[in-house]
Amino acid sequence: MTESIVARFIFLPDRAGEFLFEEGQLVTEVQVDTIEEVMEYSYQFHDALEDAVVYMRAGTNPETGEPVYKTVSLLESSREEG
Repeated sequence: MTESIVARFIFLPDRAGEFLFEEGQLVTEVQVDTIEEVMEYSYQFHDALEDAVVYMRAGTNPETGEPVYKTVSLLESSREEG
């Protein structure tokens, strides 16, 4: 069974209206199957995004058997560097 990946896209306030339906909405989430899909979306909309955050399963806690998830910010750190 393949675990889905959730990508949360945070749009710049002056560009959000081009992509999102609700007035004042800045954030949307998309469920995808691969990290490549997240990267493709991020590349397509990079000039309108404040950040893109990925939530994906990273494994299982050996003591409890509960899933462990990893969170990665894709754009925030790259904007700080450049």
